[in-house]
Amino acid sequence: MFLVLKLPRTGSTMLGDVLDSHPDISCKKEILNHLKDSDIKDKLNYLYNFYSNNLKVKNQDKKQIIGCTINPFKYKLESDNLYQLIYPVCQTKIQFWLMKNLLKIKPRIKIIVLLIKNVLRQSVSLYLAKERNKWESSLHLIENQDILRKKEFDLEQLQNIVFLLYEKSTKLTQFAYSLT
Repeated sequence: MFLVLKLPRTGSTMLGDVLDSHPDISCKKEILNHLKDSDIKDKLNYLYNFYSNNLKVKNQDKKQIIGCTINPFKYKLESDNLYQLIYPVCQTKIQFWLMKNLLKIKPRIKIIVLLIKNVLRQSVSLYLAKERNKWESSLHLIENQDILRKKEFDLEQLQNIVFLLYEKSTKLTQFAYSLT
């Protein structure tokens, strides 16, 4: 089992599609989207049930490996919320630390962190997606491709996006590190 932690415009949809196309892998993209406005408890219960049910049933699609993608910040999740998902035998943060550091027990769920090295490119992509209010990234899905040609940017707005994504990339790395 795996959990892909990601930020917007990192290629997670494509990664999810590629993984899901494998006959032995099922990857649910943005699994918590329908719970975006729900409380943390509902989101965590949904995640726990997703992994628990797939453990018991071995997935109805007969796929051996299951996982999903989430942006933890979009759903206001903290790493403390997920340690029991990764190490189900842990009831407390201290037990989690002991399992992880002293006993070297392997986690039930593998963490994959999806980051883009070129934050400026990611920021431009996010800027354009917000401007057209559509998230498609494939050129053939974009109705008005003229918007992508000679484009004038609000540099202050773009700079803010760059700083925000850089900060969130750092936080996502720390978030994942605290779980592994």
